[in-house]
Amino acid sequence: MSQLKNLKLLREKANMSQSQLASIVHVSQQTICKYEHGESEAGYETLTKISNIFDVPIEFLVNDEISIDKYDSDNHPVILTDMEEECLKLFRHLEPSSKKLILELCRRLDPKENL
Repeated sequence: MSQLKNLKLLREKANMSQSQLASIVHVSQQTICKYEHGESEAGYETLTKISNIFDVPIEFLVNDEISIDKYDSDNHPVILTDMEEECLKLFRHLEPSSKKLILELCRRLDPKENL
């Protein structure tokens, strides 16, 4: 079995615990630990989720010979709560005019915008 060494690098770079990542990917903390130590292999769906979280290709997760610098960026991964995921899913199904209204409402409700 292959060890996902780059998974640990990405997780630590994002200041994320195994438990936090496990919660986002919907697996146990022990499963993340097993992935990182090569005791278990992640399936394609899980690899896809992880690659999306850290914004790197799956190839980077499974091939630890690729340098993290190749995919490094100043952006931290976007980690959504369940509520944020639900909002995003609903938002994506709205008509463009409704999306504009939602964005305007969010801007008006944002305390930083009202300073």
